[in-house]
Amino acid sequence: MAFGALYKSVSLRMLGDLSKAAGWALPEQELLARYIEEDSFGRRVAIVLKQGHAERTAEGLTLSRKGHRIAAAISRLQQAFAIRASG
Repeated sequence: MAFGALYKSVSLRMLGDLSKAAGWALPEQELLARYIEEDSFGRRVAIVLKQGHAERTAEGLTLSRKGHRIAAAISRLQQAFAIRASG
């Protein structure tokens, strides 16, 4: 789970992109456009559905049992490490 959190972290990907750029710099608008396009809401919803963490219902998206277990584990980790916001 820790690997997945690191692998999927948008903040860490941004740092990686900056480290690979000439002079370790990119225009803020370029980063903004890159991550809005690549990490759009629709793409994230598709991933959550494909992994079975949520299901489409008449009410919209509903957390699956698997998703609930993962969300509860993440919440406990965030509380343990005093993480107030993520993503």
